[in-house]
Amino acid sequence: AAGADPDLSSDLDAAAQNARLRSKADACPNTCVYVGFLGWWVTEKDLQEFFSPYGELVSVRLLISKKSRRSREQAFVEYGSVEQAQRAITWLDSIDNASLVKQAGCGGLVVRFADRKKPSFDA
Repeated sequence: AAGADPDLSSDLDAAAQNARLRSKADACPNTCVYVGFLGWWVTEKDLQEFFSPYGELVSVRLLISKKSRRSREQAFVEYGSVEQAQRAITWLDSIDNASLVKQAGCGGLVVRFADRKKPSFDA
């Protein structure tokens, strides 16, 4: 954008790259998908609407900070099958949807298979 703060822009680019690096690109295929670089305003309902066209949703969990009670800008979406999860990853990884991403033009959503080594749906 014209007149945009170059320091802010580079910080957002770094944040997008960081989200990609933290996600497990080599995680084993499974039914659970990690979604990162979400905007703080995104709700579980928004995620359900956005991810449901790619398969049967078993659950959607938006991570919320216990301290601030705001979104941690990450979520887990669980599908009915590995094939459905793969379809969502194929179509949605790096998509630059302004209603969902933290900052448009910075690499888009991070959508990958979740690393199932850590329990993602246990409280």
